[in-house]
Amino acid sequence: MSKRRIVASILAGLVGLMSLTGCQDTRVDDKIDQMVEEPVKEPVKQEMTWNMKAEPKTLDPQRNSAISAGHVINNTFSGLTRDYGDEIRPELIERFEVSKDQLTYTFYLKESKWSDGSPLTAHDFEYSWKRALDPAHNIEYAFQLFYIKGGQAFMKELELLMKLQ
Repeated sequence: MSKRRIVASILAGLVGLMSLTGCQDTRVDDKIDQMVEEPVKEPVKQEMTWNMKAEPKTLDPQRNSAISAGHVINNTFSGLTRDYGDEIRPELIERFEVSKDQLTYTFYLKESKWSDGSPLTAHDFEYSWKRALDPAHNIEYAFQLFYIKGGQAFMKELELLMKLQ
């Protein structure tokens, strides 16, 4: 076969392929448009698969100190805010205010619910932080709450009460 004939065959093939690019089944596009426009009527089961190097010892956010469990916790729990690397954004709050002296932070919670449907309240956060500071729970990173005014004193008071019992 001559070079000319090979080039002509290749060109003919390319022209044939290019002519087919305009032929598509518009029913697929219509179905996608319909799926986007129609609201989901039934709850969709959501599942996440995570390839982990080690079995987590705990998924309790306060007790965890392992990176592997940290990935799961970060993807399944929410906090007042979330760190996106370059900025801190509200998560379970609508907004927050900082006093002029930068000693008081006021958080305005979004209307949120627990997985059982009960409302999330400021008391839930208070309970969580007091639990973390309670020496009876032996939370390794409790000291991170010492930046809250009275946090360390609260923990020491509970330690004293435990010794008295």
